Amino acid sequence: MGRSPALLKVLDVVRRWGPAEEHVLIYGESGTGKELISRAVHDASPRADKPFVTVNCGRLNINTAESELFGHTQGAFTGANKGRAGLFELADTGTLFMDEVSETPLDVQVKLLRVLETGTFRRMGGNHDISVDVRFVFASNKNLQECVNRGEFREDLYHRINLLPINLPPLRERPEDILPLAYFFMKAANGRDDDNWEITEEAMAALTAYSWPGNVRELRNTIRRACILATDMQITSELLPFAPPRVLPPRQSAPASPSHLPLWVVERDHIERVLEQVEGNKSRAAKILEIDRKTLYTKLERYGLDPLASAGKVAV
Repeated sequence: MGRSPALLKVLDVVRRWGPAEEHVLIYGESGTGKELISRAVHDASPRADKPFVTVNCGRLNINTAESELFGHTQGAFTGANKGRAGLFELADTGTLFMDEVSETPLDVQVKLLRVLETGTFRRMGGNHDISVDVRFVFASNKNLQECVNRGEFREDLYHRINLLPINLPPLRERPEDILPLAYFFMKAANGRDDDNWEITEEAMAALTAYSWPGNVRELRNTIRRACILATDMQITSELLPFAPPRVLPPRQSAPASPSHLPLWVVERDHIERVLEQVEGNKSRAAKILEIDRKTLYTKLERYGLDPLASAGKVAV
């Protein structure tokens, strides 16, 4: 779902590279939809009706990676009561999607390189090679060249899998996709045949103005939450956790009772007082408020607060 030039360019690359037999490497921040793009690559290939197997390398550790990927024979290790096929065998004739490939243990990277070059491997405890025909699609939210420079990723493996790279841009760089995705997720949450739900103009403005650090995954969860909280078939800005207030009420000479103020007003005034106490030092303010600086910046922008004005001097 999307209409931005950035996404359309990615989809064009997928259509051109899908039929190829070479392996693909997808770069993108967490939550951008790398697995969906990998499925699109698989669906555009001659292997579309063959197995599509996924594994998150970040969940593998040095003790389980080999067994998960290569399988094992009976008695290969304590508790191996029977032989078991690994993911390479399960993906034979199809596609294996290896997400967060940068997290693969170094000793497993050596064996992965051998599979890529020869199409063969051995199960743990096995004494003969097994041949497989697998197309690999890798994904990473890290810069693999930087991982190579730090000694965290093998250089020979990096050059082997970096033949067809696809860069999936974050949602903040393709704002044209936000509303189509929001409507898609809204229908998915309420039934695809239900067209009575709508999003108010204020909520649309809030959705498109937000930076979406969690990308498409965060947008999906935000829309799901809003649909659950909604009392009628409408998503308003009040249902969005980051929605700015509609109108900032004027400052009052005599402060009202906190119990009679909206929560966001209490939060805004408290942040302003803390900034005054620390003379505009945002790092100290974030520490006192027990939030990270990025969250503080978001709240400052939301409430229209100026640390310089609050402190009366240069802020840090």
